[in-house]
Amino acid sequence: MTAAQSAEALLITLAIVCCSCGELLVPEAEPELNMQDFEEVWQIADTYYPFFAFKKVNWDSLHAVFKPRAASARGDEIYPVLFELLLPLRDSHIEVQSEAGYPVVNYRPARARDAEGYSPTVVRSYFAQPLRLAGGKRLEFGLLAPDIGYLRFTTFAPGDWVREVDWALSYLSGTSGLIVDVRNNSGGSSTSYDYVLARLIDRPIVETSYYWDGRVVSGMVQPATTPYRGNVVVLINGASLSAAETFAELLRQMPYVTVVGDTSGGSGGDARLFVLPSGKRLKLPVKYMRRLDGEMIEWNGVIPDVVVEQTADDVTRGRDPQLEMAIVLLRGRRPAEKSTRPAPSVSLRSSGNCLAAH
Repeated sequence: MTAAQSAEALLITLAIVCCSCGELLVPEAEPELNMQDFEEVWQIADTYYPFFAFKKVNWDSLHAVFKPRAASARGDEIYPVLFELLLPLRDSHIEVQSEAGYPVVNYRPARARDAEGYSPTVVRSYFAQPLRLAGGKRLEFGLLAPDIGYLRFTTFAPGDWVREVDWALSYLSGTSGLIVDVRNNSGGSSTSYDYVLARLIDRPIVETSYYWDGRVVSGMVQPATTPYRGNVVVLINGASLSAAETFAELLRQMPYVTVVGDTSGGSGGDARLFVLPSGKRLKLPVKYMRRLDGEMIEWNGVIPDVVVEQTADDVTRGRDPQLEMAIVLLRGRRPAEKSTRPAPSVSLRSSGNCLAAH
């Protein structure tokens, strides 16, 4: 979709939303407020956005291009101006939100089309008993077989809901293998996924964030008192984004963890919300995560240890090849045994190094 087509679609969407609600959700802004918003958006991004060099974007030149359009924009006309200004960044974390809270998403990764190849209904057909729900339906779990558990996270949104993973893991504690499904998980909070990580690791792992100003901040995720003891397969696809990608990449440091599926979406930033002069809000990344091999998660995504492509045709046939591969891998290994060997080096493993018993 071209920038012009995106802007046209944006205006149509705003018109539909306004008309369907019977009143204008986005009140007409004064021209000077539009200009102030434009300058504020440009300045915030100029100050905080961490990916200009990586994405080879000349931000100064874009200011010169869009400033005249912002100056002549009336009312909602400022939205396509801001949309097109931010579009070259191709960042799924960027949003411009109206005063009423309606978000205008700037970009969606191409690999997010993998969502069409995943169906919770198809997944449930592999189970003899209905899956159990927890965490306000954000968490789904059950037994694929007496020795294989399944744990699906639809999100890592912040909240106390994530504590219910303890109940789920208690229910699955008798298994020797666990499938953790974060496909079509669009992300959330590091607080949430850290809570889950702690219950799946048997040794501390380092979590590092890289900030816009060059700061590098590292923290340690400590294992829970009684973590899950078994081999683990993490399922990802192109619609696994942001926190879901980081979760999979951090967890793969464990030698008994294998990541299966397709390359994740490549949404590697961590966003902050800024309030603009008109009351609109800008959501923009201010820090980012790297893969264990040092490469950006942004745009590159997380590459599985075992790549299994999956399409809408598989859904039509009632099959989930990624889930089937996870079952094959878990059944191909004996129950895991703990070892006292040192933590693995921080590097990506080849697809041949799968499910090393721990």
